[in-house]
Amino acid sequence: MFAATKRRFSSVKARLANVRAYFDVRAISFRTRTTAEWLEILSLADIPAGLPREVEAIRAAVREVFGPTARILLFGSRARDDLKGGDIDLFVEVEPGQASIANEQRLRDRIAPAVEDLRTDVTLHERGAAFTPLERIALRDGVPL
Repeated sequence: MFAATKRRFSSVKARLANVRAYFDVRAISFRTRTTAEWLEILSLADIPAGLPREVEAIRAAVREVFGPTARILLFGSRARDDLKGGDIDLFVEVEPGQASIANEQRLRDRIAPAVEDLRTDVTLHERGAAFTPLERIALRDGVPL
């Protein structure tokens, strides 16, 4: 059982796929300190950490602005186990006609309360369009949310 649990949480991709279970398993230990204390401890130890509400807020905001067919990938330093998390880099694939500055700003406005002071870079890609070099990197390295 321990090996199976360890595999479910062994990488950023695995933890994101099992985010609810991850925090259920960690709940007993995490109850010994406040959220702010744990985030500070983990940050000082260079351990990437975030709150499940951030992921849920991003998913909900993308659904609200772009609908249920939008695809979300987290890429950059927050999606890599070997780098300390910095800003949040999101690749969002949307339906044709939805990639606008206004929709990007609507998405940022809805995400902002959950991610607090973290800078969030949003790359919108319309389904069926050619990919830019940055979008190809997001597709190659990104973790689905």
